[in-house]
Amino acid sequence: MARCRSWPGEQKTGFASSGLMGLERHFLAVPALALLLGGCGGGSELPISGREFPMQAMAAASTAETPVEAIPRPIPITGYDIKRTPESGLFGFEHVYTGTKTPTGRSILAGTYRLLDYAGGSGTLNDGIYPFSVTAAHMLKIGTADDGLPVAPLITMYLGRKVLITSLKAYQGPLPSGPDFYAGAFISATFEIGTTSETIPLGRGFGPTNSLGWFVNREFMLANTSLGTIPTDRIVLRDFLALMHRYTLREFEIGEIEIEGIPLIDVNIDIRPGNPHNKVNLASNGKLPVALLSSPDFDAPKMVQPATLRFGKTGEEISLSACPTAVDLNHDKLPDLLCMFNTAATGLSANDDKAILKGITRTGEILRSQASIQTKDQNILDKQK
Repeated sequence: MARCRSWPGEQKTGFASSGLMGLERHFLAVPALALLLGGCGGGSELPISGREFPMQAMAAASTAETPVEAIPRPIPITGYDIKRTPESGLFGFEHVYTGTKTPTGRSILAGTYRLLDYAGGSGTLNDGIYPFSVTAAHMLKIGTADDGLPVAPLITMYLGRKVLITSLKAYQGPLPSGPDFYAGAFISATFEIGTTSETIPLGRGFGPTNSLGWFVNREFMLANTSLGTIPTDRIVLRDFLALMHRYTLREFEIGEIEIEGIPLIDVNIDIRPGNPHNKVNLASNGKLPVALLSSPDFDAPKMVQPATLRFGKTGEEISLSACPTAVDLNHDKLPDLLCMFNTAATGLSANDDKAILKGITRTGEILRSQASIQTKDQNILDKQK
């Protein structure tokens, strides 16, 4: 039975059969791992124990499975807030909102309509009813209020989960009863995620056209902007621009907003399972074991596409060697996915205190994780052996 040297303070382990530790707990008995690691060579240590699970053919990173790409999809809007909106009824356009409506003390049109702050609710903008009548469109004001100051409406859309937003669609009409002067007027806005903002000067027109030949709907593409790489569960719209036949308008309507994006899954990982300090030997030319831990909502062996996994300094490093086995490493009766990465390809350096893993699930969702690490050079390791 071959034995491998371990880091100081670690449990020393060998490739043993399940009978040595009992039926319910055993060291990885591992013809596959032994072949993968070349016994104990290459500086690989594997202080891992747990129950193995049957696996389909996932042994090599160069699996014949065609990887599924990250797929944008409709993202439910769970609610929204609006700062400084006219109350319902402006120019005959009526909207609904279920949250709180707080007067701002300001008004428009010589006191005819109050400006309100909406918070904590849903309504016309996310009710799934498209604006084919004046009772399904929210009219917003972007000129000045009665006090001479800009109205400056601001919309915050809330999503049910963290995503990478790829696009936002604003549906604006038309009305079946006749030409709608405002349908299609909203063409530009500034979009904000956290502290990052991007102004999109002209959204892509789509759908039917109004009486002037303008598309009544606009799609704003965020995928190729700085916002498209920021995980978020909300987005802010501000600094709206409305035009019609080269004339700037002071009002515009939105009947429905749709958001598309790529869902994110935050997963837990265990670097060098069995080593509580996640120590990484930067001088090693061997394999670094990393476990993707399952949860009741995340079955790592079934959901993860091994060939898409990247691991290292930024999470973009192509360092995967193989994902040889499914094993319950943390003894929660759920199979975890154990993968091996080439240490030299991770890009980690002595100043790094964390490592990042990224990948894609078999249903096109992005998975990500990071964990703290301790790095040591070979000279220190030799002194501690």
